[in-house]
Amino acid sequence: MKIKLLFVLLFVLKTGLSDAGNFGSFSFFNQQLKRVVEPSVFDIKIGGNSVYFKSVESTLKSETIAVPAVQITDKNKVDILISPKAGIQEAKAADQLCECLKVIYPTYKFSVTTVLNKGNRIIRMGLPGYFAAGEPILKEIPIQNEGFIIRSYSKNSVVIVSQSPKGLFNAVYSLLEKLGYDFYLSYDVKPVPKNELLFNEWEISDYPLQSERLIFNWHNFLSGCTGWNYEDWCSWIDQSAKMKFNTIMVHAYGNNPMFSFEYNGLKKDVGYLTTSISGRDWGAQHIKDVRTLPGGEIFSGPIFGSSAAMVPNQQRSAAATNLMAKVFEHASEMSMKINFAIDVDTWSANPRNIIESLPAECRIKLKEQDIVNPETPDGYKYYKEQVKSLLTSYPQISTITVWVRHESSLWRLNIKPEQFPASWLNEWNLLIAKNPGLENDKYAASTYAISKIVIAYKKALKDIKRDDVNLAFGSWKWDFLTAASVFMPKNCTLIPLDFNIVFDSENSEKILSKIGNSHKVIPVVWAHHDDHRYVGRPYTPYTDFNKLLKERNAAGFGIIHWTTRPMDLYFKSLAEQVWSRSENKSIDSTISDYNRSVFGSKQQALQEYMSEWLNNGPMFGRETGGHFFDLGTSGEKFEPDEVTLKRINKRINILAGIDKSSLSEMGKKMADFYLWTEQFYMSLFQNKEKFSNAYDLLARNSIDSAKLILQTVTPEKTIELYTKASTILPITSGEKALVISLGTRWLPDFINLKQRARMMDICYKFEATQHDALAQWPGTSTYFIDDKKTIWSCLGEKEVKAGVAGYFSKEEAFLLPANSLSYLKIADSFTLPLVTIGKNLLAPGKYRLSIQYVSSSEYSGDCKLSLINKNNNTPLQTVLVNPGQKLKTISSVIELKDVEKYSIQIEPGNSEIKFTNLIISPI
Repeated sequence: MKIKLLFVLLFVLKTGLSDAGNFGSFSFFNQQLKRVVEPSVFDIKIGGNSVYFKSVESTLKSETIAVPAVQITDKNKVDILISPKAGIQEAKAADQLCECLKVIYPTYKFSVTTVLNKGNRIIRMGLPGYFAAGEPILKEIPIQNEGFIIRSYSKNSVVIVSQSPKGLFNAVYSLLEKLGYDFYLSYDVKPVPKNELLFNEWEISDYPLQSERLIFNWHNFLSGCTGWNYEDWCSWIDQSAKMKFNTIMVHAYGNNPMFSFEYNGLKKDVGYLTTSISGRDWGAQHIKDVRTLPGGEIFSGPIFGSSAAMVPNQQRSAAATNLMAKVFEHASEMSMKINFAIDVDTWSANPRNIIESLPAECRIKLKEQDIVNPETPDGYKYYKEQVKSLLTSYPQISTITVWVRHESSLWRLNIKPEQFPASWLNEWNLLIAKNPGLENDKYAASTYAISKIVIAYKKALKDIKRDDVNLAFGSWKWDFLTAASVFMPKNCTLIPLDFNIVFDSENSEKILSKIGNSHKVIPVVWAHHDDHRYVGRPYTPYTDFNKLLKERNAAGFGIIHWTTRPMDLYFKSLAEQVWSRSENKSIDSTISDYNRSVFGSKQQALQEYMSEWLNNGPMFGRETGGHFFDLGTSGEKFEPDEVTLKRINKRINILAGIDKSSLSEMGKKMADFYLWTEQFYMSLFQNKEKFSNAYDLLARNSIDSAKLILQTVTPEKTIELYTKASTILPITSGEKALVISLGTRWLPDFINLKQRARMMDICYKFEATQHDALAQWPGTSTYFIDDKKTIWSCLGEKEVKAGVAGYFSKEEAFLLPANSLSYLKIADSFTLPLVTIGKNLLAPGKYRLSIQYVSSSEYSGDCKLSLINKNNNTPLQTVLVNPGQKLKTISSVIELKDVEKYSIQIEPGNSEIKFTNLIISPI
């Protein structure tokens, strides 16, 4: 009976009894029970007209659920009344309000309608034009575009009105928070249901203090939006909207497949959206099967990545574009503006094939390659086509941001005044004469040149009748702003990334406030940093954030990030601080609200823990480059590992003092999440400290001492602890990708160190590898992990510079081990360096070389080995280990006298050989 009552309640929440006539069907009961009850009700995601539940446990496990009486009468019917002419955004805001009110007030029936039903209670919701001229409430609407007011007229009538559809969304989410909901980047917290609907409790008015509030997820890492599917994008957009951000921002490197264009019958080439086995941007290392990694049980298949990335190569541009078109459509429906940042300065953004098809008079010759002059007729057509193609693919875009490097690129810091076309020089000289301080500004010349692209884009927008689209110019740090304020059009917004995390400094105030006098400036702060503080807590949110923005003359702000959890408090705090009712809200207050809603408790220990974690918790790791931690000395300053470990112990002790019995169900899970996360921190920093000590010892050739340390390292356990913490709540796409990052960019460094210390075999597998010619700072490694958890480094055609990679057929592979199912077919002599999987030279000593292969020849002496160093090429004696088997193994013992470059030369002889692997074993 208890289960059936619970089902009745949840069914009401979900459907409002609209399908009650079907309730007698047992099959219908089972179907609805599976659909409604399986997930937990503590974590509700709102999307369109539906309510999505995404927790891992059923609330049926609870024996203490209170089931209120469910009696819906005419008096309990509530209409959300909107205009018959309401647009899709107004209707969507009303629908979301309706669905959430059903959760808050389960004994009432809510519906959205355009027809007045006099017997029902009424929530009138709309823009000013929906209301009768002269209605008093129209004078109360905040003049700010996204402000709103909610006013109770009587116990049966309430009005929600705003100047804009976005303001209606803001009103909905503010009201829901007042009624008990709480919204974060990673999840929602639902309220305790109410028995009585009192409209006089609803009254609220608010408006934003910053007109631009953008949230920026940067395409490049599998752990960021690059790895997202449509549902992940929608969740990000929805959660951002609920926190009352008003703009999403994305960025396309020149190789990003989500944007290309054709001109003169030629198409701009694109690269890949990174997956676990394709795409190489920013040090992406590959793994043949993600399920073989420590913690790999979280994956359902061998490859992890966006569905749009797992298509045939010829479809990758169309798939990425189709995905983003749907994403932007959803953002538009949620009344979110779209800022699309597009690279213009790199070589991949300047397609050589198209540029070389243009007339010589519209090209500017540079050392690396020609670039296109936007002020020539043919040059303008070239840039116009870019704008036209971009807006044809994504008509919802509200701002195009021209994006450039901070350091050298094809355009940036590369073009000099002496290379300017003659038509530019007079203007350049006049501007420098008026602004003599720019003569020695290293950004001046390239910023002037790039301003010509911005001006061409502006003209193109007018010509294609899309001058509703704004233009902006963006880059890293503040030091490009002075030149940009002189050369960029006055209506071009400037968007600097606070790369050095100095937004609150006096120098930043001095620079930004001055630039803000001539241009709108939207500084973008960082929730975490991809170069050195990627994992762990977010940066501590700024105190008095809106005050800082005002002092810096900012026109708004943005937040750049990649992962979502556990960045929630950073976004929540900054988002709240820029609204009238919560201006400069203290971090302590935000934490207190977080504890109340998420943990269901205001225990002092919770406040102490969350404050300690947000202010002093560890931030570590990088997602750029081939290694999770810099090897050797890092350019960034961090506290000593032993200090970090003491802080972790302190926080674990605080957590131990929390009374979990008084927490909500969600709070208990969150307490476990933080505890396991601290255990992950502890394990990681213990292993990191050991790695650093062993690394330094090996640099001094103290191999025996390094061995003693390396015998105690457990990086696999660390990754498994991260997986444990991440799966207490439903694991996010970013957390899954970080398991891959740790497994391919941190774990191999320990294997490599053990190989340098002569503690482990060095295992190479000959197999096809994937590379990306357009990738920036590309990763180079591909790994295979066998059933014994041995890590093999894969060598393909690119690595060996010889042969043809392939796989044995099912019939051929029947008797072969898993590490020998692939091969490199080679007929001619080739050479391989004798190094660890991290490409370090081998320590002196004896090693056994074992090479496995399948030969088309019947005789066994068809493969010869030679050891090569700078002075010698020495033939090696070999032993055929298993002459009667299909998979042959030849072995040879070598002795290396010094730490120097050695290579092995392999001569297949007269036959074509399929090499499967090479093992270098210390003796």
